[in-house]
Amino acid sequence: MLKASRPNQERWSTEIIVLHWLTAVCVIVLVVVGWELGAHAAHIGQRTMLLQWHASLGVALLAVLLVRILVRLVSKRPLSFGESQLRHRSALAVQVALYLAMIALVFTGVVAAAPRPFGPAVHLFGIWPLPRISGLPLIVMQNIRSIHAALVWFMIGLVGMHVMAAVYGTFVRGDWTLLRMVPWGRRPRKKSLEIEGDG
Repeated sequence: MLKASRPNQERWSTEIIVLHWLTAVCVIVLVVVGWELGAHAAHIGQRTMLLQWHASLGVALLAVLLVRILVRLVSKRPLSFGESQLRHRSALAVQVALYLAMIALVFTGVVAAAPRPFGPAVHLFGIWPLPRISGLPLIVMQNIRSIHAALVWFMIGLVGMHVMAAVYGTFVRGDWTLLRMVPWGRRPRKKSLEIEGDG
């Protein structure tokens, strides 16, 4: 049975922290590479190379997310400093929406990246070829790409809300939310209130 390391009462477990920042790095790189894909749309060679990196990182992100969800289920939530039930539930809703958006992005991205019957091959990590897609109408593929692009902006909006909530909690409310996700995070000593349930 998977068992996460015991978290410090003031922060998440080491596994959760590592997976959180690994997820953040994957997302940032994916957005940058995706932006470059659009910039090199007319250059087949460069586009294929970027597409392979983009698809590979997307699959890597999915693997990180699945491990993160599994570890989160067996990890204990750290103590909170006066966090209300409303803020807790709002943060949880944003986190769940982020997970769902990232998973949907991976699946729509893989379909959008799959090579056409006569197009150049796309290999994950330079090894495993994506299966070629045939028989799907052009309008369907265009809609999948449009959904993928819309999900990117939706995810960016959620990330912005997530970051602003952490900054607000730390520097305005003084609950030091940001320090939960850094290995060296320590809060000032004050009375803590623990919210029951997962977050």
